[in-house]
Amino acid sequence: MGKTAWSHAKSIWTTVRVRNDDLKTVLVVETDLSLNRDAPDYDEVAANDLFAAVVEFVKTNAATIDEADIIPIRP
Repeated sequence: MGKTAWSHAKSIWTTVRVRNDDLKTVLVVETDLSLNRDAPDYDEVAANDLFAAVVEFVKTNAATIDEADIIPIRP
């Protein structure tokens, strides 16, 4: 894991999620990877590397980021 894991993260930003009286800071990671395991272009190794990198980033930055969303780039 490392820079290679992040190579499929094409855009990253934070947003705020509001649920009832609860506010969460969310890291949004936009990726060029297919996230559909049934898709023919799904790359399990690359996807798992990105997932692990995002989880580690959120853990490392838990004081400022509550959770993360990984979303595919929209065509």
